[in-house]
Amino acid sequence: ANLGDAGKFIFIFVWAISMTRVLFTGAHEELGFAHSTGWGGAKEDTSIAILHQYFAAMGGDQRAQMAMGYRHLHGVGTPRSCAAVRLF
Repeated sequence: ANLGDAGKFIFIFVWAISMTRVLFTGAHEELGFAHSTGWGGAKEDTSIAILHQYFAAMGGDQRAQMAMGYRHLHGVGTPRSCAAVRLF
């Protein structure tokens, strides 16, 4: 079936999310940490750090879940939200 550009994008996005959950949560957590702190020469960038930590947290990585909970509790790069803290 011809999915068209939008269909291909959705397929790739869903595939990437599923692979993140299954295989790469630790890698995403490490990248989130690196971009959060500038560790290993990584560019310090809160938005990139949150992106990686979010995917790792949703994939079940406990370190990323703690990091995202902390970010939401204290408003570090995210809005302060007790409701969001409970998700992690």
